[in-house]
Amino acid sequence: MPFPESRRVIYGKNPLVEVISQLRFPAVLTIEAELPAKFQEKLRGDYPIFDDGSVSGAAELIPPEIARLFGSQFGITTPRVFAFTSSDRVWKVHLNREFVAITCTKYRRWDDFRARLLSVLQHLDNVYSPSFYTRVGLRYRNVIDRGNLGLEGTPWGELFQAHLAAEFASDMADSVLQNQHQLLVELPNNEGRVRIVHGIVQQPQKPELVYVIDNDFFTEDRVEKSDAAEKLDTFNRRSGGLFRSFIKDKLDRAMGPNAAA
Repeated sequence: MPFPESRRVIYGKNPLVEVISQLRFPAVLTIEAELPAKFQEKLRGDYPIFDDGSVSGAAELIPPEIARLFGSQFGITTPRVFAFTSSDRVWKVHLNREFVAITCTKYRRWDDFRARLLSVLQHLDNVYSPSFYTRVGLRYRNVIDRGNLGLEGTPWGELFQAHLAAEFASDMADSVLQNQHQLLVELPNNEGRVRIVHGIVQQPQKPELVYVIDNDFFTEDRVEKSDAAEKLDTFNRRSGGLFRSFIKDKLDRAMGPNAAA
């Protein structure tokens, strides 16, 4: 079984820089036809900062097939994306006629993220009542910065299992300055799939190299609204097993694991 379940931990030096959950649904044209005033009123206590569709970063949440269909090459703008942001700018909700998404840039534990997400989905259902979900996704972006972990100069091969990137177990390991790998993996029991993109990345304006592990769990099968939470819980469980199957004990210890409550 790929990525078996493992112990739940909270890392003191958390490598997660971003967690995103996006759920797509059959188009609800009311969302684009008028400002989402009723939806905002539901969210305004937790997400008081509103953007009417020009917020930076929203475009990356638009499904690629939609962007291609409505891209500038056809002279048509992409579907409007509304954004609702928390006062500390850690949490953000994006709403489009075909999806809702929540993003967290200081992720601590699944229970907190899950509660926020389910609250947004409940408000979405109350205001717009989408029929069902056509795609459910949960994405984890990890950045391993050796400098932040007291591991400066440590070879990547001492931090990652050999099956992550075979070059780190080869004679050229010390000479690798850039790599990129992409895998699409079927999860067991028809749970869905995970797209894994990982590799060495040069940080902007900094000489240090970091290692990025980007795991996007998803299903494109129809998911009833009542089943979405269970599907996301499954992806969360798989995510921990996936990440820890890639790392060695040395990296695990450096990140300061504590048992999850």
